[in-house]
Amino acid sequence: MSTIDPTTIANQLATAETQPFRALYQRNLNDILTERNAVNEIESSLKTFQDAVSQFKSQSNFQEQTASSSDDSVLTVQRNGSTNSNFATNLSFVVTSKASSQQNLVSLTPPLASSLSINIQQDTSSDNLILSGDISNILDQLADFNNDQNKNTNVSASIISNNGNYQLILESETGSANNFTVNNAPSTEIQSAQDASIQIGTPGAGAQLLTSSTNTFNNLVPGYDITVESISSDPVDVTIANDPDATTQKVQDLVDSYNSVLQTIGQYTATGNENERRGILAGDSLVRNVTNQINNIFRGSFNGERLFNVGVEFDEKGSLSLNSAKFNDALNNGNVDLDELFLGPNSFIDSLDDTLNSLLSFNNSAFASRKEFFRLTIERIEDRQFRLEDTYNSLFDRYVVQFSQMNNIINQMNQTSSLFTGGGF
Repeated sequence: MSTIDPTTIANQLATAETQPFRALYQRNLNDILTERNAVNEIESSLKTFQDAVSQFKSQSNFQEQTASSSDDSVLTVQRNGSTNSNFATNLSFVVTSKASSQQNLVSLTPPLASSLSINIQQDTSSDNLILSGDISNILDQLADFNNDQNKNTNVSASIISNNGNYQLILESETGSANNFTVNNAPSTEIQSAQDASIQIGTPGAGAQLLTSSTNTFNNLVPGYDITVESISSDPVDVTIANDPDATTQKVQDLVDSYNSVLQTIGQYTATGNENERRGILAGDSLVRNVTNQINNIFRGSFNGERLFNVGVEFDEKGSLSLNSAKFNDALNNGNVDLDELFLGPNSFIDSLDDTLNSLLSFNNSAFASRKEFFRLTIERIEDRQFRLEDTYNSLFDRYVVQFSQMNNIINQMNQTSSLFTGGGF
């Protein structure tokens, strides 16, 4: 009688007993991981949408605007991000001066035989610049002077060299208030500090003169900075105009962003049919609750107005759309207060932002609860898998012992049989 391989048979039998459970646990784990990944993707798409909503909310006015100068070589205009101008305007400017700093030259012949103490007086404040030694020492001393946080003036110092001839340049910040005097050392003023000045309106009666210590007039038109580039006696027009195309695109971008969320949700919530598999989150209460809350915001009333009235509406497939004709009518005719609808207190964007913050709260949201459910479920399945491995090992060891004993019996029987067949008696 042939012996058997205890290890092979033990593995086959132990595997046969545990394999159904191993397959079940792995299937359960795969399902929960797939569901978790789907929920994470939906949450990620909602966070992207939340960023778009926050960007929208950060604006002070609903209407987008453009700003332009008739001559950028003289005046430039830039948005400063503080607010939008609430009106379109056209202003004419004449630039009469450009802001400049005061600059003084002091001759130096290093190495200095003795210390040179230069007193700089600026209004009621003063500093002492002390120089000594060779050019290397002087450069270090200038760096210390310029970097001194306790300095009383805004004058900085630097060195220029021409064929071995050194000159110290002392320079203030721009603006007439920053002129200074130099004491204890002969100096030459090569430029005085002055303000930038512009006239609003055509020169003559009624023109208003404005000055700035820098070349930028901050918030001269609310939300815009105007910068002097050069002096010109010719008027330069600065135009702030509403930009309906940019405003429409801003709303369209918001619509597209939410449709991206709906598309992501749709990938995992399909009900399924003979041609399409059922989505892993079909009928899921979390997804249904999230979708309902946000959709209700889009369908709600805000300060007496509805998005539907300005062309933001759901189509027959459940996607959000922007009816351009209806929106442009509201934009151009002023029959709807778009600022109040979109950005006022208790507005659409306010409500949407609050809802998204609630849905996506790190600790207390439905997504946080679902993530904790996933964590506990995965932990429980993995624990069962570990215990199943222990069960397999116990079965394997038991079968190895049993079939090893059987081998011993077979060997004994074979030995006894050989005594009879071999003529041992």
